[in-house]
Amino acid sequence: MASKLAATLRTDVGKYKVDAIREEKNIPGNVYGKGKDCISVTVSRNDIEAIVRNVQREIDIDLNGEVLEVKIGEIQYFPTGTYPIHVDFLYR
Repeated sequence: MASKLAATLRTDVGKYKVDAIREEKNIPGNVYGKGKDCISVTVSRNDIEAIVRNVQREIDIDLNGEVLEVKIGEIQYFPTGTYPIHVDFLYR
């Protein structure tokens, strides 16, 4: 069974805008896959950390009422390795 993760559509791009997202304890991410458009999203850092702790790879993202079936592609961490700063999701 896939975990559920709430996400919001992200229209702000660029270093300073992404830094502002991270200051709010959220993580920027992308959802992409072969033959589908790339979607920029924002997810809760606490939710991602919980999913990683529970070794969940398959996730259902609730994006404004639309459910996207994805798996975690890559998580990038702060250089000290203490917390995630970006996540990539791949369509299942």
